[in-house]
Amino acid sequence: MLRSAVASSLGFVVAACTSTAGSSPAPTAPASVPTSVPTSASTSVTATSVPPDAADAKPTGIAQHAFYGAFLGAADVGERFQSLAEPDVARGLARHYRTGKKPEGLWWVADATWSDPHSNESLRRIEETRWYFADEETATRFVSSVVANLHEHTRSEDTAGPGVGSDCHVLKAAIEETTGTMTHYIYVFRVVRVVAELRFDQGSRSRAALTEDLVVPLARRAAERVTAAQATELAAAP
Repeated sequence: MLRSAVASSLGFVVAACTSTAGSSPAPTAPASVPTSVPTSASTSVTATSVPPDAADAKPTGIAQHAFYGAFLGAADVGERFQSLAEPDVARGLARHYRTGKKPEGLWWVADATWSDPHSNESLRRIEETRWYFADEETATRFVSSVVANLHEHTRSEDTAGPGVGSDCHVLKAAIEETTGTMTHYIYVFRVVRVVAELRFDQGSRSRAALTEDLVVPLARRAAERVTAAQATELAAAP
């Protein structure tokens, strides 16, 4: 769920995107899932085949390390960005649902943050969230609830926007600060069973406004990563 602190403080314009990517069921693969799989040369995570609360239903799903692959990588964002927080399911569940019930059918949620240590660029910070659901229908309903929450907590209107994934919505805000007007974009979209959120923030000392042409390629790359992460689903353990 988009954080209410963000929603309540920003006056967003919400844009409903035209879908450019459909959804199709991913093929299943053998039931074995590694218990520890490196995500990079410096990071490794523990993976499980199915969340404990989904074991009885024996659904199929991607391994946890594949879910982490749905996030942008260093090569996607560029060398000037540093990773401030890598995706972690345990931390994500604690952050989003510590005081409330998690959404129906949610398996995992995780966050990641990229930041430029200098604030004189148009794009300074990227914050990402991914939610992975038991099925596509539940993920679709979740997108609707996110958008409804944004309408409730922001002064927003729906307009046409660039297509990214499915069920796409774009939020834009121009906030007056002491250094000038700061522009922010948030993308919310779905690819099959994953709902993605990306927030793009302008640098506080940037002389040029953050524009769509800077954020759309990153949003599209994120959709590609989410698609690739779900390309091979692993069967649940019997």
